[in-house]
Amino acid sequence: MQESSDMTNRSHLALPSPPKRGQIYRALRDIPILGAVLLKAAGSGGFRATLPKGTRIVIESNPVDGASHVQALPLNYGELESVLVPEIERRDPKYQSYGISINLNYLYRHFVLEKER
Repeated sequence: MQESSDMTNRSHLALPSPPKRGQIYRALRDIPILGAVLLKAAGSGGFRATLPKGTRIVIESNPVDGASHVQALPLNYGELESVLVPEIERRDPKYQSYGISINLNYLYRHFVLEKER
């Protein structure tokens, strides 16, 4: 991922308004993401994956000031689970669910806002 160089290249540009909880965005291309595995017990695993082009996501929470990423969920959550979450994580008896984190710079450049909730 080239997150740091993307951020450097845009540092002189005015950024759009930050995303808001409940907004729905659609990926305009395949997007590298960070993911978190939520376990029934304390602790969680993590993974890197590629969110496919055309995936629609919903913003889960308002990003805090200065945040570099925003938490989101794909609208086709169940369908993408086997695509995004490594099998070893899904097979863990403590596995419960997953979440994804989108770099805000990628959101601004490679997603389109489809709907306000």
